[in-house]
Amino acid sequence: AFTGPSPAESLEIWNRLTSHVSETVLNQCGVPLGSRVAPGDPDQPLEAHARGPESAEAARRRAIENAGAKPENSQDIPVAPNFGDAASRAPEGVPPEVITKLGADPSARLARAVDDKHGGDWSSFLGAQQLAFVLFLVLGSEPALMFWKTSSSLICDAAFSATSKHRLALYEAFATSFAAQLDRANETLFQDEDLGDDSSNIESSFLRKALVNLTGGLKRATEEMMDPGNSNETPSEDTRRLVQEVSRKRVLLEQWVTAKFGVDLVAEYVGVKSGEEMDAKDSSFPFPEDDDDAPVVVELPEGTFMRMNDVTLEDGEEIWEGDTQSPDTNQARMGWMVQ
Repeated sequence: AFTGPSPAESLEIWNRLTSHVSETVLNQCGVPLGSRVAPGDPDQPLEAHARGPESAEAARRRAIENAGAKPENSQDIPVAPNFGDAASRAPEGVPPEVITKLGADPSARLARAVDDKHGGDWSSFLGAQQLAFVLFLVLGSEPALMFWKTSSSLICDAAFSATSKHRLALYEAFATSFAAQLDRANETLFQDEDLGDDSSNIESSFLRKALVNLTGGLKRATEEMMDPGNSNETPSEDTRRLVQEVSRKRVLLEQWVTAKFGVDLVAEYVGVKSGEEMDAKDSSFPFPEDDDDAPVVVELPEGTFMRMNDVTLEDGEEIWEGDTQSPDTNQARMGWMVQ
């Protein structure tokens, strides 16, 4: 895809949308400067995230092989973007215990994305997020949309961890960039089925959850940083400035989202926080009732135990046998334990 010159009045908008898209970012995403860019396979939007980062030449060879083109025509072959697995919850080749941590801790995923996959350069990771949005905006690229969603959700979900100068700088830039991206949308964005986890339910919009986590997390992180009781070190002047700027942009983002989309992020964050506290107080079972992956706890009648005998089963036989013990038996028991 090629685009013509943009109107001068659009320069500021495009600067905000692409402020961290550098030539290095383009190369990392497999679409070097001057390339023709293909949208990617709409039926396999995750394919661009399963591969690791590849060189521009490797991306071109892959595009040529997929198109079955002759070498002399290779320069005309459009190249699909490749965003790598930086935002993945379960990247390939990672030990199970690391995958468990990545799935449960957004701050661990953000650390992997920025520190491991982008050499500690948060600007590079943010540039990839910006590039994904632009390619979705211009080309309607499904792989780009998928990466924009996953990377945006990751940054928003990990906002509570913005308790260092390095992370604050990322969120100061992201708040400005994310607002510019949302400004390209119309007022029905939160009802867009492509941006929801469940197209039949407006409450499932990934953007709604992401923005609540972003603003609520930043509020929590900045308050923690400025609380003298949380640290023996006094924040530097630069850090104080960053905290104030991030707080200012958070408040502006909350007000702007309410004005444009009619979503009260403050009320929703307070509601989520209150709900979490109530759940923690009232429930000893740490899983939502509708969680399909939650373990099943089965209570058996008093004095009934379940065991697996070491026997060879014939067709039609049951594995489990029930034993009924007298209530007077001194044997310790737990009604739900499999013995």
